[in-house]
Amino acid sequence: MKTKKKILKRKMENKLDDLNELRSLSKSGLKIRKEELKMITREIYILGEKLSKL
Repeated sequence: MKTKKKILKRKMENKLDDLNELRSLSKSGLKIRKEELKMITREIYILGEKLSKL
């Protein structure tokens, strides 16, 4: 159980890093599609749901 929780936490941290990187790139002028941001945000939400069930 603990290892699964650690794996999910690590995945969630990686997705949060990806989201922050995309946001910083969009602030620097790079065009980021809203679908990409929504997709990553959705993945983070799903991982959070899985973590809360453990």
